[in-house]
Amino acid sequence: MSVISPPAPLPIRSIKWTLKQPHQVNRSRWTGRRQVSTLPGGSWWSCTAELRPMIGQAVAQPWIGFFNALQGQVNPFPVIAVEAAQHGGANPTVVLGVAGARSLTLSAAPPALPQGAMMTVKLVDGTYQLVVLTAPIAGTTASFAPALRADAATGAGSVETVLPFAHVALNEDSFTYAVDPGQKYTLAFQAEEAF
Repeated sequence: MSVISPPAPLPIRSIKWTLKQPHQVNRSRWTGRRQVSTLPGGSWWSCTAELRPMIGQAVAQPWIGFFNALQGQVNPFPVIAVEAAQHGGANPTVVLGVAGARSLTLSAAPPALPQGAMMTVKLVDGTYQLVVLTAPIAGTTASFAPALRADAATGAGSVETVLPFAHVALNEDSFTYAVDPGQKYTLAFQAEEAF
């Protein structure tokens, strides 16, 4: 399994992101009391995307080749999770972040990101995790959800805040595209976070 880079930034026309957060909920028949069991780090993202229509075979061929290079569900690829850069500065670095945690300690002077902004955290196992800030960055602390699947890597390249992304793999073993009259190519995909 190797990460396959697209030939250019994905020309996404529309995308829908879903955060799956599995939990088990039990309710007592006698008292009505509710108990929830959760697994920190057990969440993952999925997305459904449609690329902008492509006119002409020469324009579509690199994308058809890219999606076929993924070999169905085998190889992951990066999908940027925001429409535009979230800030114009440099990425901070992680100083401390442990598995199951919902916060990170970042280097001095991290960017002022609001609640709802996204970050991609590099984990010590070499995978990446997309998270959403649950509060504005306060000082050097970033609070987010979902919880980390593993300890965060530290140092340079440990977090992406400008153009956060998710490494995803296709949900199916097949890839389909459509060609309409006038060589109008339509490509779409469904994928889940791969780690």
